[in-house]
Amino acid sequence: MNDALLEVAELLRDRLDSSGVRRVATRLLGLRLVAGRDSVPDWDTIIDGGLPAAERALTDLATRDPRLGTDPLPELPADRVRAVLRALGRIDPADDDVLGEAFTHLLGLLARAEGRRGGQFYTPPCLRTLLASLVPVQDAVVYDPCCGSGGLL
Repeated sequence: MNDALLEVAELLRDRLDSSGVRRVATRLLGLRLVAGRDSVPDWDTIIDGGLPAAERALTDLATRDPRLGTDPLPELPADRVRAVLRALGRIDPADDDVLGEAFTHLLGLLARAEGRRGGQFYTPPCLRTLLASLVPVQDAVVYDPCCGSGGLL
């Protein structure tokens, strides 16, 4: 997974600043994790369709839940988009903790690229909403001693 995320960051870094890489990569990673479920096209269909297919799937998800955000993805060359989607395709969404590990690793990687250290970056609202919608919680207590300001919780 770490190799796939590093490849995504490298593919986007020369086209976008670190915050842009973070926004695009986290939205596409979220899409990867729900692809093939709840009327979201399967990942191979999204890869074949490139940026337009990813945009349609993200828009469809945002239509069902507007809290997920509707920011358009930046225009990128088609071959670059497919390479990013193929790299994300190596991440197994069935892995129990892929979501938390991937987002944590990606945010840390990009924060370091921006010259920041742990605790100096935050999770954007659209990403917090996506994460919360993916985890069904009923009458649960959450304890995280490393949650910083607790925005994600």
